[in-house]
Amino acid sequence: MKQFLGTVRRITLLPTLSFIFAFFIGGIIIVVSDPIIMAQLNSPGKFLTSAAARIGNSYLAIFQGSIYDVNLARESGVVRGFYPLSETIVTSIPLVFAGLAVALAFRSGLFNIGAQGQFIFGAIGASYVGFTFDLPPLIHVPLVLIVGIIFGGLFGGIVGLLKAKTGAHEVIVTIMLNYIAAKFLLFLLSTKYFLRPGRLDPIAPPVKESAKLPGLFGVDYRVNIGIFIALAAALFVWWLLNRSIIGFKFRAVGANSSAA
Repeated sequence: MKQFLGTVRRITLLPTLSFIFAFFIGGIIIVVSDPIIMAQLNSPGKFLTSAAARIGNSYLAIFQGSIYDVNLARESGVVRGFYPLSETIVTSIPLVFAGLAVALAFRSGLFNIGAQGQFIFGAIGASYVGFTFDLPPLIHVPLVLIVGIIFGGLFGGIVGLLKAKTGAHEVIVTIMLNYIAAKFLLFLLSTKYFLRPGRLDPIAPPVKESAKLPGLFGVDYRVNIGIFIALAAALFVWWLLNRSIIGFKFRAVGANSSAA
């Protein structure tokens, strides 16, 4: 039991301290960037009162915009107040996958700064399959996911190829490829293949319903089973790095490439 508590403490201590430190630094930035509050420095009492009020209101707005909206709950019911939390979950799903891509590279001694470009390229392939083909959901959804993985992997593979063949540093290459992916997406959105019919602004056709992941809480919420896929991917990356032979090889290269 003592060992278990020690493990829990070790795992939770760093994220907790990071969370508290982030709030502290954020509060300082909120105060320093407000000229009205900074003008009250000559009056410490008024300065501290105004600073505390501004920080509190700012973090309250963050809470209501990301977790629970009291005003929305008053208008539409207590459950509806959790709508911001559902949107936070939706937004976090691609960030989890991008974070795993970066973490896996870091543990292998590489610096993948190109998660943005790889995500964009994966989204290009996935969205094209999603809005172009009419397929049963059991085929369409897995196909969209597989194509997205392949496109993102191929775009990331360009970096590996250049590093292996020319010695180009992955930091520079991945950063540059981010811009290439973004500009390439803008180009595609100006073509008839990706531009939504009847629109002049760069927006793609809507993905067909058969290509969408099943929702969790009805049509009023966008949150879907993608959150479980993201958690499963995180668990798989943990297993890969800590419980598999190939993961040990990745970590060995990252720790000491000469010894590996």
